[in-house]
Amino acid sequence: ATESAPLKLVSAEERTPERNKVKIRKRNDEVSIQSNGIPDHLIGAFPNSGNPHEVKEQDYDIVFPSDREEAPTVTKLQGDLASRQFRVFVVTLDGVFLEPGTAEFRKGRRENGWNYEALGGAVRLGLDANYGHVQPDGNYHYHGLPTGLMKRLGHKVGEHSPLIGWAADGFPIYALYGQA
Repeated sequence: ATESAPLKLVSAEERTPERNKVKIRKRNDEVSIQSNGIPDHLIGAFPNSGNPHEVKEQDYDIVFPSDREEAPTVTKLQGDLASRQFRVFVVTLDGVFLEPGTAEFRKGRRENGWNYEALGGAVRLGLDANYGHVQPDGNYHYHGLPTGLMKRLGHKVGEHSPLIGWAADGFPIYALYGQA
């Protein structure tokens, strides 16, 4: 597949197999998130025709700095999660990763120098209506705006977006609309 195609999303009408567990602590110098990686909203059916994997609990313990400074390059998560094959950019308030701009590698090989855009539709990833899907290890994660989370947080079009998570460099992440 070398061209984009219409994105086919699986409706998000299923309850998660486990309950969401997340603990967020804010201190003077850090934000700490402990999570089982299970979202706290309805998700698509997994496995599905584009994704053969089941959602499974994870064990995340993530710490972000609160002394935020603009960095010249993208900041990746540190610690145990730094070895992940994909780039985690944000951890949401429900303890789920947001990994924009990542997807399968061309011909399954990292050395090709590029990978498919997850929201481009060229490769069926079984994304649900929250723009999320599941990795082989059971890790449910988002590739786009986490619409189920945003709805649960009371997001309203045209109003300032609620906080949806933190970037790996400690900056807060808001969904669509910020202050003018």
